Amino acid sequence: MLPAGTSDDDKRGRQAAACPALLTLADQTRLRGVTGDLSRGGVCVLLDQPVRPAQYCAVAIETGAGTALAMGQVIYSLPENGLYKTGIQFIELDPPSAALIATLVDKI
Repeated sequence: MLPAGTSDDDKRGRQAAACPALLTLADQTRLRGVTGDLSRGGVCVLLDQPVRPAQYCAVAIETGAGTALAMGQVIYSLPENGLYKTGIQFIELDPPSAALIATLVDKI
């Protein structure tokens, strides 16, 4: 079963990826984590604290080829193995960041 807000199409396009990530919440709180998986439509980030679902955030994902920047919305934040598996759906992704993510997803 997929977390609420996650479609079957998005799940099929997800690829495991371990990239450093930085979330900036609306109140300017910054949380560092590592991506668990990545797709063209969103990212799962492993964090050391939970994030309230429905929050909007900025996401920076460091890849070997550059930094992808996106605006997103937290869909879920679930405890798993001492961390919080946090799913973020991309809302806005500029063309260079979209191309960077597509290249990374296709390469994995």
